[in-house]
Amino acid sequence: MKKFLKILLAALFVGLLLSTFVFLWRKTRPQTTTYSLVSPRTDTLRRRHYEKCLDVLRGWGLHARRSEHLYGASGGWFNAPDSVRGADLQRMIDNPNLRAILFFRGGYGALRALDHADLTPLRTDPKWLAGFSDRTVGHDALRRLGVESIHGTMPSFFRTDSLERDTSALSLRDALFGRLDGYRTAPHPLDRKGTARGVLLGGNLSVLSSLNGTPLDDDRTEPVLLLLEDVGESIHHIDRMLQTLRRSGRLSAVRGIVAGDFVRIRGEKQWGETAADLVRRLADELDVPAVFGFPAGHDAANYSLYMGREAVLTVTESGSELRFL
Repeated sequence: MKKFLKILLAALFVGLLLSTFVFLWRKTRPQTTTYSLVSPRTDTLRRRHYEKCLDVLRGWGLHARRSEHLYGASGGWFNAPDSVRGADLQRMIDNPNLRAILFFRGGYGALRALDHADLTPLRTDPKWLAGFSDRTVGHDALRRLGVESIHGTMPSFFRTDSLERDTSALSLRDALFGRLDGYRTAPHPLDRKGTARGVLLGGNLSVLSSLNGTPLDDDRTEPVLLLLEDVGESIHHIDRMLQTLRRSGRLSAVRGIVAGDFVRIRGEKQWGETAADLVRRLADELDVPAVFGFPAGHDAANYSLYMGREAVLTVTESGSELRFL
């Protein structure tokens, strides 16, 4: 089983694609319809895992079903051509009965699909779009529309074959049902004390850096709390991205930093600093409070966050609190 999980997680990080569930619920009882924008060529073991993920969602009182493209392979690297994936997303956005779209897995593909979808109907009929990593593209795009979204785990990460309590999945459940108020974390050696208030934005550093200066990039004119996390990058690339964002002026509205997980960063020993050290240096340069070791990103614990919602970050000697308003 450990070998299977390693294979599954490795597939998530090579950028295969993007898939989604869509939740539909009514006044009396939550119901969910599940769709997939794209997904990889799927072997038998992975299909079994996917089906167990659906069972988890149903256990939350939701009715879930797969997208027609979940097991497809018509798009080469992707499960379907960009236009098809974008059209699928558009149908979900335009469906007034659907209340949330849950992306099944990360990798790469959100940016290409968004070229074929119009997010503006979400202004008048908002629904949750949830995911992380490559989904940072969507979080940034939605913020420009004034629409909140959820940065959190995705079903492909559900611990369906473990007896351990899946706190990341439960956090996503709480966020979807509006039961998320905030978090408290233990003190971390790199914490920078202080209090800040702003709209929570950000996500995956690599994606944020790639969007810098593009039409999808958020203007960040109001006070911002910036979430940062990444996986599988070289330490010099982490430094380059942070330097570029700071020098471009795109961090001028940042009032606080939430430093999530930086996993499998190459070259830290030779560089003499960790990725977290570089983020702490950024916090010093911006003169803002920062919390480190926040459970968000590609590590075992990935707790859900409301992106685009105002929050207060308090960092003290005894620990930190991120509280949504």
